[in-house]
Parts: sequence; structure tokens; C-alpha cells
Amino acid sequence: MLTKALLLLFCSSPLIAFSQPITWIHGARTAALANSGTALEGPWATSGNPAGMARSSSLALAFALERRFLLEELDVRAATALFPLRKQVLGLNISSFGGELYHRSRISLSSARAFSSSFRMGLAVNHHRMKISGYPGQKAWSITVGMQYAVFSNITAGIFVTNPNKASFVEEIKEALPVTAAMGIAWAFSQKVLGVAGLKRVSGIPLSVHCGLEYLPHPSLAVRVGASSAPFRHYGGLGLMWGHFRLDMAISSHLQLGLTPQISMGYGH
Repeated sequence: MLTKALLLLFCSSPLIAFSQPITWIHGARTAALANSGTALEGPWATSGNPAGMARSSSLALAFALERRFLLEELDVRAATALFPLRKQVLGLNISSFGGELYHRSRISLSSARAFSSSFRMGLAVNHHRMKISGYPGQKAWSITVGMQYAVFSNITAGIFVTNPNKASFVEEIKEALPVTAAMGIAWAFSQKVLGVAGLKRVSGIPLSVHCGLEYLPHPSLAVRVGASSAPFRHYGGLGLMWGHFRLDMAISSHLQLGLTPQISMGYGH
């Protein structure tokens, strides 16, 4: 099992990847929608497009766990929090991947503001750390810049760029952090149906297309499906809501590597 995990780690380096580098999770709702969350709002915007947290009006906390390809050694863990102030919203995201032999972590501090009912922007500062057994730990800093615009009352467009400063680990193990650019839309066809779609480009990896659909058969239940390209993957999941509490579950399928489940739970709007 450990040998297989190490093999997958080599395959998941930022220059090779399955369809992306070692990415940070955005909560199970976004995962079930094929990770097409560029135009979505909520506490997990701290891990994607920070503009998506600008309209949050109350404290929010959430936690998530993803088990990539059902291997414990490839677990990704994350926690996020939002702190609304008078004119802006502050966010904190802490994410980690791997174990003793190979470990990656990221801490993001973000700020977002709604400049009008239609337009919002966000900025995140990310501290990256990588530790490989037998080598000194390495650190790097990157930024994320994003914006969202409500084209109509039911259609929102979003765009963000991560690491435009092209940060790298530069000590004993040299590795460039990937530059990621994404754009997408969220279209509420009705109060029960939401569609999302987007494009994502990660440096060294082909452009990928992501799309998803969310249906609410009941105010407390959401059913979600999605698909993405490069390579083709399909997704699905459920969401349960009780007042301000929510529980989301997602699963994705890779044609060669198998299933990846994710679960997240949180409190807040």
C-alpha cells in the first residue's frame, strides 16, 4: 500500500499530474460539481476564488477530508473560516496533504469586498510548505487574485489567478509552484436548479473543462453531478442542510486510478 502511495506521489508532481498537481480541496459541494466553483460563493472560497466570500454576513466554519484513490497516505485535510467585518470579509484556510515521508501544507489569509451588488473582488496570501523525509523543510509564498460579477440576477461570472508571482521552492529540492487560472459561471435556472461551468489552466497541464449541476428536490437536500476533461472524470454527491449546519459528500472517478471520496461539514451561510 505504501509503495503504491509513493508511486502516486511521483505521478502527482506539478509537472506530470493525473489531471492537475497536488491541489487543495474546496469542500465537497464544489467537488461534486467537478470542482467548478469559480463563480460560487461560500466559506470554501478561501481555497479557490476569494471573491466568493465577499458577501458573507456571519461567521462561518467548515472542515473537509478527501481520500484520494482510497489511499490514506494521500489524504487531503482542510479547514476554513470566515470573519465578516464592516466593509470586508476576512478568511483563513489551512490545508495539508500526505504524511511523514512526504508532506505539503498551505495556509491562506484572504480578504474580500463587495464594491456593489454586482461586483466583488478578493485577494489571498498563501504560505506553502513542503517536507520530504531526509531533506530540510522548504517554504514559499504566493498570492491569489479573484473577482466575480453578477451579469444578471441569476447568472454570476468569476475569474481568479493563483501564483501569478511564479513562486517556487528554491532550496535543496527546487520546484516551481503551478500557476493556475480559472474562469467560470454559475447559472441559477430556478430556485431548485443551479448549473456551473468553467475552464481551468494549470501551468504544464492541458486546459480542462468543468461543468456541474445541482438540484434541490427538498430545501434540506441537494443532489449534484459533474464532469471534467483532461482526463475525463465524473463526479457526484449529496448535500444535507439543517438551518446553518450543512453536511456535504462527494465522490469522483478516475478511469485508471479509481475513486476519490470527500466529505465536508460546516456552520454558517
